[in-house]
Amino acid sequence: MASLFFLKTPVSSLDVGSQLNITGELRIGSAFYVAIQPYNASGVLPFSQIEVLQVTSATGSSNSAMLTIAEVDAACSGPIDTSPTEQPLTLQVDGTRAIFRGVIDSSTPAKVQSLIDNNPEVKVIVLVYGPGSDDDEANLQAARLVNKAGLGTCVPENGEIYSGAFDFYLAGVVCRLADSAVVGVHSWATGDNIEGAALPMDDPQHQLYLDFYPEVGVPADFYRFTLQAAPAAGMYNMTAEDKVTYKMESM
Repeated sequence: MASLFFLKTPVSSLDVGSQLNITGELRIGSAFYVAIQPYNASGVLPFSQIEVLQVTSATGSSNSAMLTIAEVDAACSGPIDTSPTEQPLTLQVDGTRAIFRGVIDSSTPAKVQSLIDNNPEVKVIVLVYGPGSDDDEANLQAARLVNKAGLGTCVPENGEIYSGAFDFYLAGVVCRLADSAVVGVHSWATGDNIEGAALPMDDPQHQLYLDFYPEVGVPADFYRFTLQAAPAAGMYNMTAEDKVTYKMESM
């Protein structure tokens, strides 16, 4: 039985009989609860019995399955320079992690692709300071590359990410926030200053995000929350309660 992680009831079930292996396709970025319920002629066991669940890609790669919370936390620990900058994004490789600092722009997808292609040892992107994005479409394109590659993301102690940088963070297959990390969200506005929150949810301009969030396992309610949290010219810093409510990190 499987359920999307923000739901509490099964959305799919499959009787596999005596099979020990099954194959299928899952949408990249989706997050599920999975339960295995054994049975025999005497009846069905009321509890799930599962020791190991491994999800691999069609090519046999299993980076996301192997990446653990402990690995991401380790990558996010130790002294890290979190000083702010308004310069274009840089991704500095440091062992198995890449340090993210700067503004996301149209060049970001190429930088992320280069990181993935040339640094197979990197497993985690550490977002130390991200003031936002100058190009929303490029930002989500880069975020999808992170998710597809099975990379984790984290924000270290005293790290700060805002607006589009937070969307980038959400693409990690394992996401972790330090207790003192600052996360800011707000609405967006059109070129003629119409707030996203003022547009009906069926307006095509919302579709960019309505498509993205489910792909990375984020509930649609979170998008509505960001629209209402602050106007485009403002910023709302998420509380500890917000982070739990909207499941902003892997637990």
